[in-house]
Amino acid sequence: MFYHEHSQNEEALLKLGVIAAEMESAALYLCAMRASKQALCLCTVVDNPHTGEHASAEDRERSLSDMLRLALEMV
Repeated sequence: MFYHEHSQNEEALLKLGVIAAEMESAALYLCAMRASKQALCLCTVVDNPHTGEHASAEDRERSLSDMLRLALEMV
């Protein structure tokens, strides 16, 4: 369970060096596959629940703008 505070997977993921998790892109890729289309997901990590680090609202906005600019350049 991704959001459960006492997940048994948390320690295993940390040992593997996993610092981020994302769930929505799996649905995006599945839909693209079923429609015989290509898909791409760009993600920005904004919170680290293991260290308590998190991006400010300003940092999130700037990161989103940078990500959108990159996506538009790729088209």
